Amino acid sequence: MSKSETGLRYRITFVPVGTSDSIVTNITISGINFLDGFYKLTTADSLLKPIYNAGFSNQIPGVNNGTIFDDGSGCNNAGCNVNTQLGSINLAQTVRNGVFGTTPSNNDRHEFDLNYRINDKSGKTLNTLKVKLYYFDSINDVTQEVFDIIDSRQGAILGVNPKPSPFEKMTSVNSIVEQTIILGKQTAKPRPPCIFILAR
Repeated sequence: MSKSETGLRYRITFVPVGTSDSIVTNITISGINFLDGFYKLTTADSLLKPIYNAGFSNQIPGVNNGTIFDDGSGCNNAGCNVNTQLGSINLAQTVRNGVFGTTPSNNDRHEFDLNYRINDKSGKTLNTLKVKLYYFDSINDVTQEVFDIIDSRQGAILGVNPKPSPFEKMTSVNSIVEQTIILGKQTAKPRPPCIFILAR
């Protein structure tokens, strides 16, 4: 588990020696993640909010008290606008900052390393989450590759299967992923979160 990614829920299955029965347990490793999906800049969805400990209703502890996002300013210095207190990413401002150039092109993509520390039981240990941003003018410009990425993640959900509106092709929450670990092998790969920005 020392190499497992933070902010995800894992399902661990093992068979004790001398038995044939499987024992299953779920654990969550402290951290954040983001929803895969389409985010339209002309709606309130231009602000990408993090999910803490694989739960919608979980509040991030230590805000204004030791928790910091974009530690080292790697994202903000590269134009990806991260709120250092809340961990949210302003997608509209990121586009305005020129991450995709002065005239953004369809299917342009950039990946960022978001370094953060949360003042919880992790003791403000440095964590890193890769975030991949894609740009498209509209849903009509989205490639089949993108829909394949979305579809490939639909089956990796543990428990609930919400469909955030208003995007008909938006994936479920990949931070509530079932990562089944059997004999030390992970079978699900929910990272990096893939954020598809739609200008209109």
